[in-house]
Amino acid sequence: MWNELLTDTSTTTVVAEVGSRIVGLAHAHHNRDEHDLPSEELAMIYVLMSAHGTGAGQALIDAALGGAAASVWVLEQNPRARAFYARNRFMYDGTVREMDFNPNIRELRLIRS
Repeated sequence: MWNELLTDTSTTTVVAEVGSRIVGLAHAHHNRDEHDLPSEELAMIYVLMSAHGTGAGQALIDAALGGAAASVWVLEQNPRARAFYARNRFMYDGTVREMDFNPNIRELRLIRS
């Protein structure tokens, strides 16, 4: 999977490092075919808990998306992530999806124009 992601020219994958240690990653898709949504989607972003509050997450989103309009899915029960996206101008668009493996886990789609 990673070989495909890292060689696909329609995606961006970036890592955050502290010293020589990777503390986070972000992956964005470009040029999606969903015309009613921004062409960029932040598909994943992860920062080790030990690096929370260091600016690594902000550096990752800036490197993966810049200031582009984009969408992202976030777990409804993740207030820290939802606050992070709100600081980056992502707004809930009213779309919810339930996870097939557990309908009690819901994701919200956020959009940045």
